[in-house]
Amino acid sequence: MIKKSALILSVLFIFACICSQSMANDKVEQAIGNLNSSNNNTRMEGIRILTTVDSGRSTEGLIAGLNNMDETIRYLSIFELSKRAKESETSNRAIEGLIAGLNNQDSDIRLKAVKGLAEINTARSTEGLISALNCPDISVQMVSIYGLAERAKNTFTAERAIEGLISALDNSNTEIRITSVKALSDVKAERAKEGLKKALNDPDSKVKVLAKRGLTRYE
Repeated sequence: MIKKSALILSVLFIFACICSQSMANDKVEQAIGNLNSSNNNTRMEGIRILTTVDSGRSTEGLIAGLNNMDETIRYLSIFELSKRAKESETSNRAIEGLIAGLNNQDSDIRLKAVKGLAEINTARSTEGLISALNCPDISVQMVSIYGLAERAKNTFTAERAIEGLISALDNSNTEIRITSVKALSDVKAERAKEGLKKALNDPDSKVKVLAKRGLTRYE
């Protein structure tokens, strides 16, 4: 009798969990739809639910929110994606969302996206930082350089980060090239040395001087 009662309770518990999950999924779907409502309160309720429920589907909703007509929705979406990229079961998808944000029409979203990527040291986020070097915003490019410089120092993504810094030596902006050569000078690695040698041919005299100075570490 006791075993039968325990079995019934287990079945009821599983059923309750399934129903609860189903209701949560329905709630998220409704929230995603509400982001496009013409009513401000409805949109705010939608984004509130998406930022509260940490799931794969809600993360997809946040990525969609990056292109919302409402500036507040866009900012709350990028903020939550940056958070999830660091500490969520959906971190991989959130990182993809940040990378997608690099191409957003809103310059503030692009900047917040690259800052979010700079705070996460993964292979994929490193690729995102390298992609950010092609953004039209100098501020985005600069954050990217700083992020690559940090992970070029004895981290598991160091090799790829160094490649990113070397690619930045071809940037048309002198300040980007200066910052890049400084970062390469702080990394004692054979590939970084090759980058510094390349910088000796830079059209800017300051870049050349910094590259020559950085190469003295290898003498």
